[in-house]
Amino acid sequence: MADKTILSVDLYDNVLTEKQGDYSGKVAITGSCHNIDIAKLIVKERTEYRLETIVNILDLADQKKVELISQGKSLADGVGQYLLNIIGSFDGEAPTFDPEKK
Repeated sequence: MADKTILSVDLYDNVLTEKQGDYSGKVAITGSCHNIDIAKLIVKERTEYRLETIVNILDLADQKKVELISQGKSLADGVGQYLLNIIGSFDGEAPTFDPEKK
């Protein structure tokens, strides 16, 4: 039988409805993981690559992903899809950015 993964979810009152017992949920964060942690897991499973090499490759991949996303690209990397989203009001059809405006 395959191992099971248990995902904990924190429940909150659903403010979008008036129905009693209606909840929305958010996945409970159980910790953080960084490229060094991922590299250590890869090394632990057995690889011919050194830890430092794996970390370097993961860091380089992150840098390239940031560059592509900042160019307006949608990025699908095998784990998820990333894209920029802007929320706000704009004055006119060709507004310039004003950091003082909220």
